[in-house]
Amino acid sequence: MKHAVVLLTVLLASPLTAAPDDLPRDEQERIIRNYMWVLGQRSDSHRSTAGRSLDRLPVRCGTTIIKEYLENRDRLDPRLVQALGAQDYVRPTLDLFYDSPAGHVRIHYTVTGDD
Repeated sequence: MKHAVVLLTVLLASPLTAAPDDLPRDEQERIIRNYMWVLGQRSDSHRSTAGRSLDRLPVRCGTTIIKEYLENRDRLDPRLVQALGAQDYVRPTLDLFYDSPAGHVRIHYTVTGDD
């Protein structure tokens, strides 16, 4: 009986499959490429997992794509990120801002330069 308890404990403690934090390489590549496309780090057309070209999708806001990248950043293979040439986005520091009347949105802007 002792051996059965020990064996059961060992089996339950050791993973039988890949850890839930592991992302398949193609999923990692999709997340990285989408992120790069939204930030303008990649101008060439590439296929999403649905088989559609991202430059033809009605993407009005890249927030969900950036959010997906940031939520999964620790799960992405750093060598793959580097090989694809992805660079972390650094938010610009702008001197002016506008707060929406309800206070839920703040828009940063400047009246000079490219921003």
